[in-house]
Amino acid sequence: MKPAYQGKLDGLCGIYAIINALHYACDVSDEETLFRQALESLAHRRWPSILWMGMTIGDLRNIINRVLRQNTEYELKVAYPFFKNPPRTNLGYWAHFDAIFDQPSARCAIIGITKPSLHWIVAWKDGKRIHFADSRPGNGVLRKNRSSLYAGERSKSGKKWLINRRELIVFHA
Repeated sequence: MKPAYQGKLDGLCGIYAIINALHYACDVSDEETLFRQALESLAHRRWPSILWMGMTIGDLRNIINRVLRQNTEYELKVAYPFFKNPPRTNLGYWAHFDAIFDQPSARCAIIGITKPSLHWIVAWKDGKRIHFADSRPGNGVLRKNRSSLYAGERSKSGKKWLINRRELIVFHA
């Protein structure tokens, strides 16, 4: 029997992704307060189904807005560059992603992964590799080559991580 881990029994990986993104973007220290603020920011109508259905990009947007309003010392700008107009192809996604992270102000992003499972994860660019901060125990910081990632609904390779092209949340200093 495998033990349960964060995210296996609940859909709160979005909150963990927000806290991890704030760590990378502006070095926060009080995780417990952020966690409480994030939970209190969720719409009451979403409880308790959010625990087993997971969070949408709209949920994350509401949480981020409220947490940043409550913590003005973080001085961050948050962008949702693909929400209304996602790139049409995998190559287009990565070209736009590179252009965003070529800006010195871009610190990190939250990305929606659809495979190997529905999951929110923090990412940042380092050369051609993408680094991920995963909230699942044992994963920590992962490095992936782009050849193991595909922005879209399907990939010819069943081993690639699939990224939802609309779900990119960028944190700028």
